[in-house]
Amino acid sequence: KKFWDYVKKYKKLGFPVIKDGQLIGMMSNSKVKNIDSKKIPFLKVRDAMSPPIYVYPYDKVPKVLSIMDEIQCGRVLVINPSSKETLGIITKSDILKAYRIAKNIGDDEDKFKISGEFEEEISHISQKIHDKLKWPKIK
Repeated sequence: KKFWDYVKKYKKLGFPVIKDGQLIGMMSNSKVKNIDSKKIPFLKVRDAMSPPIYVYPYDKVPKVLSIMDEIQCGRVLVINPSSKETLGIITKSDILKAYRIAKNIGDDEDKFKISGEFEEEISHISQKIHDKLKWPKIK
C-alpha cells in the first residue's frame, strides 16, 4: 500500500530501494501489477523489488540507452562509483530533452558537436547545458 501511495504522490512509476544509504533494488508499478492483489497488503518491499540496475555519471549516453533497451525500461539509476550512493535517476525523456536543448543553444560548432557526437558522459552533457543556461554547477 505504501508503494502505491508514493506512486500517486510523486507521479513516478518506479523508485530506488535504499538501505543504509546503499542502493539495494528497484520497485516499479509494472512489477507490482503482476502480483496477486490479495497478497499486496502483506508483501514486503524486499520480496517484490527487482535487482538494482544502474549507471555511473561517466557512462556515455549510448551505453545508458543500450541498458535501458536491454531491460526494457525507460529509466536507470545513476550512482557514485566509489560510495555507491544514489545520485539520481536518468530517463530516456531526460536524454532526449538534453539533446533538444543542446541542439538549440550555442554556436554552430557546438550544435554540430552535440548532434553529431552525442556520446559524452551523462554528467558532461548536463553540465554543458547548465553552463550555457547559466545554472548552478552540478556536483
